[in-house]
Amino acid sequence: MQTEQKESSHFIVPLKFYIGTLVALIFLTFITVITFKYLRFGNTFDIILALVIASVKAGLVVSFFMGLFWDKGYFLIILMVSVFFVLMFIVMMMFDDNYRSSFIQDEATRYGHEEIVKFKKQK
Repeated sequence: MQTEQKESSHFIVPLKFYIGTLVALIFLTFITVITFKYLRFGNTFDIILALVIASVKAGLVVSFFMGLFWDKGYFLIILMVSVFFVLMFIVMMMFDDNYRSSFIQDEATRYGHEEIVKFKKQK
């Protein structure tokens, strides 16, 4: 009885994809440096812009350097679920941080420690 073996092969990424990805990463790094050195849009927007640029760069690395672009959809689903949970934890942390600062001010006022709140506001 003869058993059939499937030949397994890995996709070899052409050099043009590596070079294109490298150029895109260098360009996005240049944009990041120029944006945060010379252009200031406000603290919140700066953070959002930095996260968007970093996410695009991470997507390029995962897609082309790691070969996820040519791989099965299963790995993409795992990546997207992981990114979703990381974003969910970041959003939960932001809500907690916003609640905690108002909670500390309320508690300091309630128990007569207004000087702590005033001291933190002066910094």
